Amino acid sequence: NNQTATVGTAVPILPSVLVRDALNNPVPGVTVTFEVASGGGSLTEATQTTNASGIATVGSWTLGAVPGVNTLTVTIAGLTASPLVFMATGTIGAASQIVINNGNNQTSTVGAAVPIPPSVLVRDSLNNPVPGVTVTFAVASGDGRVTGATATTNASGIATVGSWILGPSTGSNTLTATSAGLTGSPLTFTATAAAGTASQLAINSGNNQRSTVGAAVPIPPSVLVRDHLNNPVPGASVIFAVASGGGSITGAAQTTNASGIATVGSWTLGAVPGANTLTATSAGLTGSPLTFSATGTVGVATQI
Repeated sequence: NNQTATVGTAVPILPSVLVRDALNNPVPGVTVTFEVASGGGSLTEATQTTNASGIATVGSWTLGAVPGVNTLTVTIAGLTASPLVFMATGTIGAASQIVINNGNNQTSTVGAAVPIPPSVLVRDSLNNPVPGVTVTFAVASGDGRVTGATATTNASGIATVGSWILGPSTGSNTLTATSAGLTGSPLTFTATAAAGTASQLAINSGNNQRSTVGAAVPIPPSVLVRDHLNNPVPGASVIFAVASGGGSITGAAQTTNASGIATVGSWTLGAVPGANTLTATSAGLTGSPLTFSATGTVGVATQI
C-alpha cells in the first residue's frame, strides 16, 4: 500500500492481502477479487486464490496515465474489512517530447519585439507536462535578438523566452527552441518583420533631366519613403506639385508601393527654355519637401 510509480508503469511491489479466520490463522483457498477503483490504471490476474499462507497477490497493477492518486479495491464477500483499498501515487514521467505552445507566426515592426513571447510545452511519453526542463532559445535568421534565452519549464511544463526582438530588415525571422534528447527538438518559430512608421523621404529617380519645352521628361520623377531603419514603407501619401517653370503634371497625389516608391504620373515642362522645378511632399517626414530639377531646351524650328 501507499507506493509511488511513474504514470503508465506498474508499482514495484505487487499488492497482496492476508485472509485469516476468527483466531487470526491464515486461510488458504479463498477467492479474492482485485479491481481498479480510480486513476485509470489496469490489472493483470485480478482474481486470485489465497495460498497456504492465506495470501493472495494481484498479477500486476499498472497506474493510469495522469499524475495523482490511484486506488485499488480488494473484495471478499462477507469478510470483515472487505473491501480493502490500496492507494498509489502516479508521478510524471521523464521528459520525452517538446512542442510549440504559443507565439508562432507573428508579425511585428522591424527592431521591435513580437507581442507574444514564444513558448514551448515539454511533455512525458503520456503527454503529461514536465516541469524543471531546460530549454534554450536562439535566433536562427533575421539578425534579431532574444532576452532570457535559457528558460526552465514551469509546473505546467511551459518554458517561455524573455523576449524576441526582430531584426532591422523587413521579411522573415526565425527562432529555435532546443532541449537535448527530446522528440521535436529543435522547434522553429517564424515571425514577419514589417516596416516601421515612415520617417524619411528621398529622391528615387528622375532628377536633373532635360526635355524639350512643352514636353514631358522621359523619366517620371519618383521618391522613396523609408522608416528609421531605412526599410521601404508602403502606403505613404506623397503630393507632387510644379514649383517653377510653368509646367504641369498628372497624377499629383500618389501612394508608395510595396517597395516604398511613389511616382508622379507625368511632368510636362513649361513653354520657356530654362530651369523647371517640381516638389514632392509627405507631411512630417525628414527630407520633405524634396525638389526635382529639369531643364527645358529649345524645340525644333517650326516657323520663320
